[in-house]
Amino acid sequence: MWIRLPIRMVIKGTKVQEVGYRIFLLGLAEALGISGFQARNLEDGTLEVLASGNDEAIRGFIDAARRERPKRAVVESIKVEEHRGYVMGVESYYRMLSLEQLSKIVDAGLDIRDGQERLIEGQDKLLKGQERLIEGQDKLLKGQERLEKRLVEGHTSIVNEIRDLRRDLREILDKRLAKLEEDVARIKVKLGIE
Repeated sequence: MWIRLPIRMVIKGTKVQEVGYRIFLLGLAEALGISGFQARNLEDGTLEVLASGNDEAIRGFIDAARRERPKRAVVESIKVEEHRGYVMGVESYYRMLSLEQLSKIVDAGLDIRDGQERLIEGQDKLLKGQERLIEGQDKLLKGQERLEKRLVEGHTSIVNEIRDLRRDLREILDKRLAKLEEDVARIKVKLGIE
């Protein structure tokens, strides 16, 4: 019997959207000779499928849809009922779905580009921060070099001052010792010791 029997199939589950279900069912529909096909994600999280074709194709489609599903899909129930409205042709739906998928790809590409731009901006900020850090390290090293130079200069100056002080003390002590020796020699002469 070759009658057109449009159906409406509602697929419920925790994962029936964004798992490739519409493309999967479109492939089944084409393989089984379904002439009309539409599928859309509903706001309540379910998937609605409309299909038309001959009796044999529709029954085969319903059986296959109940047995098979995309590997990421989690299905709780599949309800099938008659549909009295228009069902788009398979080729028309394929073009519409292709455009929808291309639009998603463009959006994903734009998101990736935007993410890359933000990443590049972050890298630029990081590089500027590294440059500031390197500049700070350079200033710190120059400061250390100046401090070390001052310490060396200070050390040298202190060593020189100590040497000068020792020389001055030696001269004073030598003079005092010489004077003491003169005084002792005079005292000995007066005392007659010698």
